[in-house]
Amino acid sequence: MHKKITTFLLLLLITSAFAQVPDVVIRTLDHKNVHLRDYVGEPRLLRPDASRYGTVLVFFRTDDPTLESWFDDLNRLIKETKTAKRKFFYVAVNQDVEILKTFKQSHKLSAPLYMDVFNVCASLLESVPGTLTSGPGIVIYQPDGTFVEKFVPFQSHQADHLKSAINRLP
Repeated sequence: MHKKITTFLLLLLITSAFAQVPDVVIRTLDHKNVHLRDYVGEPRLLRPDASRYGTVLVFFRTDDPTLESWFDDLNRLIKETKTAKRKFFYVAVNQDVEILKTFKQSHKLSAPLYMDVFNVCASLLESVPGTLTSGPGIVIYQPDGTFVEKFVPFQSHQADHLKSAINRLP
């Protein structure tokens, strides 16, 4: 019995230590699905021979009362740390396309904007749906799909730490 429990805990530890990005799907404002595994991790679903990228997902709400306190700084940080080997995604948890289009037009985004229609935010951030009212949730993955770091919620005073985590990507 102890051997089974020990084996189970070891497998759980190994799985956690080498956690891979799950095959999550986000949607464009034009209602096209995007599989995250087309950019990072394995298996490569739709584009098996495509390059892999370090990936940064920024989950947020357009109605977050703190949006103005962090958005411009984070957008600038994304612009500064962007490279050919890194992909950044703004993923709005709101699903009203018109609100998102207005948001996109009124902000100069440094990354493409997607919708979280499949509740990816709750699973990746391990949070209750409807949260993110005090800053965005950010998840970072290496090109092989290995988890790097998570910020929930991200606060402006964590900018240096976030930049350091992003700079661990190729």
